[in-house]
This record gives sequence, structure tokens and C-alpha cells, in this order.
Amino acid sequence: MSRNSEPRPTMTIDFKKNRIRIYKKTFHSIDNPEYILLLINPEEQSMVILRSDRSDLRAHRFPKIRFESKQSFEITSKSLVRKLFDMCNDWEDKCLYHVHGEVISSEGVVKFNLAESVQAYGTRG
Repeated sequence: MSRNSEPRPTMTIDFKKNRIRIYKKTFHSIDNPEYILLLINPEEQSMVILRSDRSDLRAHRFPKIRFESKQSFEITSKSLVRKLFDMCNDWEDKCLYHVHGEVISSEGVVKFNLAESVQAYGTRG
């Protein structure tokens, strides 16, 4: 069965506020894990969100209760956002980019190709 009718997993990278916003549908696409890992591959210009568990000290915890009234979860990290910015030469500072992901269900992964990002807005005023 095709998953084309389902919403695509999405994240937003905001260089002005040094944050990554991961949308609910992204978590739904990998069965709503409580813990995830963010993995970066500079050579491929990609980032992966991987299901994880509490035993991995690198994992980020996303309690389900926090999603009841929100459509996304935010991670604020200047060092992570700067690392992503350095990987993509055509990105502009102080901008916001949307990136759609590809679900690899069998591995509990959403892979984002950062080179396929779409700029949402530029520097204002």
C-alpha cells in the first residue's frame, strides 16, 4: 500500500533562533518513540532521527504528555544548528528552512536530506 497520501515527516531548522522543530507527524511515522537519537552525516548532507531508548545517554527524551497540546517539539542547540549550517553551503544565516524526510520503517528511522531543504523566509528588516 502506498503511503503517498500520508503527511510527510517534517522538521524546521531556524538559524535565527538556533532551534530545530520536529513535527508530531515525524514522531508518528516511527511509532511515537519516547527517546530518539539525532545523527548527522556531513558527507551525505543528511540528518537522521532514530528511535532509541533510555539506555543510550545520547538520546533525547520526548514524553508523550508534552505533545497533547502541541504540534511540534523544539530542540534549542546553537552548536547543533551551526554544525548543520556549516554542512550546507547554500544556506543563508538568519533564515528558516523546512526539510521533508523519508521514513525507513523497518529501521525506525526518518532520514532528512538537508540539500533538499526549502527556505521559508529570509532576513527581515
